[in-house]
Order: sequence, then C-alpha cells, then structure tokens
Amino acid sequence: MSTTTTVKCDVCGEVVIGSNGQTNIPVAFITEQTEGRPVSPYLSYERIDICSECFKRFVNELPLRGAGAMGANSYFWQTGKA
Repeated sequence: MSTTTTVKCDVCGEVVIGSNGQTNIPVAFITEQTEGRPVSPYLSYERIDICSECFKRFVNELPLRGAGAMGANSYFWQTGKA
C-alpha cells in the first residue's frame, strides 16, 4: 500500500505540484520568534513550501512577510494576507 503526500504552499495554500517545493527564501518577520510580539521587521531565511506562482510573485513583485512564534509561522505578502 502506498501513501500520497499532499504538499501545500505556505503562502497561498495551493497544492505544490512537481518537486517538494521547499525553498530557502528571505522573509521579513514582523513578530519575534519566541513570544510572537510585534517588532520592527527583520530578515530571516526560511525553508518553506512555495508554489511556482508565489515564487514568481516573490521574485518579480513583493517582499514576503512572516509572523508567528515557536515554529507556527504564517507567510503573507507585504500588502496583506495572501
């Protein structure tokens, strides 16, 4: 019996087709990573699952933001949540 793993984009939630989709990508976090309190944005390289459309958008248009704490992070575009 085989199992199928569905990988979803951490930014938009769409299914990632093809490779595993994990990419090291710079994210400007707006919360500190232990308690989740708001801070001035700081850059962190995160290994996230990202679909090809969100990756194209990242490369061509907008910075990616992140928020969360203790590994429970959410990722969204600077203009608002994806």
